[in-house]
Amino acid sequence: PLKGQGISDQDLLDLADFLNARFLADCRYELRLAKSAPLTLFELNLGNNKFGDKGICTLVDALLTHRVQLRKLWLHSNHISSNGGCAVARFIKGSPGAVEELHLSHNYLGRAAVRELLVAAAHRPEYPLPA
Repeated sequence: PLKGQGISDQDLLDLADFLNARFLADCRYELRLAKSAPLTLFELNLGNNKFGDKGICTLVDALLTHRVQLRKLWLHSNHISSNGGCAVARFIKGSPGAVEELHLSHNYLGRAAVRELLVAAAHRPEYPLPA
């Protein structure tokens, strides 16, 4: 579990390096997925940690580069502000599938980031999700 483990920006930079280096490519190979096919993960719970914009921006870049879809993304109780919030909005826009749950409470998002998140969600054809 990654929730509440004291994960810092540097830890997320290291995780992104690991994902970029071989891990996600190896997952595709083991699952016999084409490079263009999305790699769907059910959830990523990074809530209640210590990372901020630098870490989440780098992680989002890795997830988008490797076409990773997350159904549930928990980022609550961290130190994410406007730049990180805009990166999450970029993930919502560019993800190969809809994020079904997103938790961002107890961060430091400004109006611009909240607007970007709402616009990103509004432009996804999958939303609103069926009940």
